[in-house]
Amino acid sequence: MLTLANPPSAGLFASQLESLDWSFTQRVKPGSIESIHPYPAKFIAEIPRAFLSTLPLPAGTVVLDPFCGSGTTLMESQRAGVPSVGIDLNPIACLISRVKTSPAPAGFERSAIEVLEAARDKREPSRQEIPNVDHWFKPEVQEAIAALVEAIELYPETD
Repeated sequence: MLTLANPPSAGLFASQLESLDWSFTQRVKPGSIESIHPYPAKFIAEIPRAFLSTLPLPAGTVVLDPFCGSGTTLMESQRAGVPSVGIDLNPIACLISRVKTSPAPAGFERSAIEVLEAARDKREPSRQEIPNVDHWFKPEVQEAIAALVEAIELYPETD
């Protein structure tokens, strides 16, 4: 249980939060990792960032996000150096959060470049039969995905 020896008044916290510009008119374009998936009702990063930078966090604080969605609060906690835990019932949300907050494996960038180069060399990749695929992806996107799948299969899995 977390207790503070001399807890500040709730009024102080309220006035600090009220002084923030919640319109975020100075918002910069989100980073590429933030747009990895169009999750519904996604927080903009400035919201959890504002709380993390404004409110005093006692030593040993861990942020709990019980509806973590796409992991925006978890990412901002990570950036602020504050440990965090996220929970969500949606398995896609959990996957997105894990991808966004896990470190890339050693050699990942080099491997990704090799796969991309190999995919570019594929002239007629074989596409898998997927029902209604034309509804979801344009033909050129289907071809690019098929080329990536074939290129990925050329490389053995590593630790």
